[in-house]
Amino acid sequence: MFTEQQYFDFFDRPNTLFNYTFLYLLREYSCVFVGMSMTDVNVRRLLHYCKSDVLRGYLEENTATADAEEKSTRHFALLPKSDSPRLDEAITHGLERLGTG
Repeated sequence: MFTEQQYFDFFDRPNTLFNYTFLYLLREYSCVFVGMSMTDVNVRRLLHYCKSDVLRGYLEENTATADAEEKSTRHFALLPKSDSPRLDEAITHGLERLGTG
């Protein structure tokens, strides 16, 4: 648990141990994001880096592209449904691009 100020201080320094640790955890373990809006640019940035690294690793092993895409989606977000199915679909698509289903 972080206070908002602690959170801002951690993410304000891109080369801190916290950022490297969080990125390592995202690469090595599956995470479940519960009740987050998933609009935080810092979390999205780290998810993007993680997915890119994992995907590149699978492709370098000559894994088929479709299989590599599927294997690099390893996180989950539990979000409330909106009143718009199109909005839900857009959010799902955006999260899939970050390796989050």
